[in-house]
Amino acid sequence: MKLLRASIIGLFLSATSASHAVEKIPVIETIEDQAISAMVSRNIKNFLVMNEKTGTLKFIRDGKVYLTSPAISGSVKGDDVTKDTSVTRSGIFILQHIPDKNSFEYFRHGSDVYLVHPSAGAERTKLFNSHNPEKMRSSGGCIALPPQTFDALTRLTEQNTKDPDFLIILPEEENIASFIQRHFPQTGGIRPTIY
Repeated sequence: MKLLRASIIGLFLSATSASHAVEKIPVIETIEDQAISAMVSRNIKNFLVMNEKTGTLKFIRDGKVYLTSPAISGSVKGDDVTKDTSVTRSGIFILQHIPDKNSFEYFRHGSDVYLVHPSAGAERTKLFNSHNPEKMRSSGGCIALPPQTFDALTRLTEQNTKDPDFLIILPEEENIASFIQRHFPQTGGIRPTIY
């Protein structure tokens, strides 16, 4: 009797666990997650991700989000500066530290230079504290950060002496799948955005 009871319970447990295995809910990755995964899969574990739709800049260190900060971007929505120079262009860029200008250059278009720089003052502080992505769209195309976040960026890039410092600016118009396909070839490596 005990043996029959044990085998009935075993059948019930097997049937229960089998039904749970079928009911798995797929995890939907955000566009940030997809870009981070693409970089980490190419063994690039230290970089920045700008999401203009959320008004945030994420610092990725050792493949994980290390710091998230509010960030101001271009007042005109889009992916391409050839339509309007107040667009913060999407792409993958190599940051170049310019200590005498207290900024990082990431892109040039004609005579326009696009920077990541600190921004202070009462109005900008109010914008950073608002956490309102629409209000964060107020620059001429550069990325403006709170001074303490910019200082953290400077310290982290000074510590990272072996790899280039990459900045990913996520697309607003282009599909994330085509963005990843364009910048992350099947053969490996990455294809940064060229001036």
